Amino acid sequence: MTVLVLLLWSLFLGGYQYELQFNAAGDVYWRSLNYIFDGSISLFIPVLLALALRAAGLQSRSWYGKKAHWTMRLPQMVLVFLVSWGGGVAFSNWDCWS
Repeated sequence: MTVLVLLLWSLFLGGYQYELQFNAAGDVYWRSLNYIFDGSISLFIPVLLALALRAAGLQSRSWYGKKAHWTMRLPQMVLVFLVSWGGGVAFSNWDCWS
C-alpha cells in the first residue's frame, strides 16, 4: 500500500513538490525511487526497533504478555512507542546529518 501511494504521488503531485523545492523539473523515476527509499526507511526502522525491544524483553523474561493487566503492560508499550518513534524521526532526517 505504501509503495502504491508513493508511486502515485511521484507520478502526479511529486513533480510540483520537487520543482518547488529545487527549482528544477525532476525525473519521475528518480522521484519514485527517492520517495520509496525514504518511505521504506522511515517505516522499517521503527518496526525493527519495536521488534528488537520485544525480543530483548522476552529474552530477559521481563516482558508481559497480552493476558497481563493493562497497568503492567502500559510502561513497556510506552517505552516501545517512544523508542520506535525516536528512531523513525532520527532516520527520516538522516540527510540533515551529513
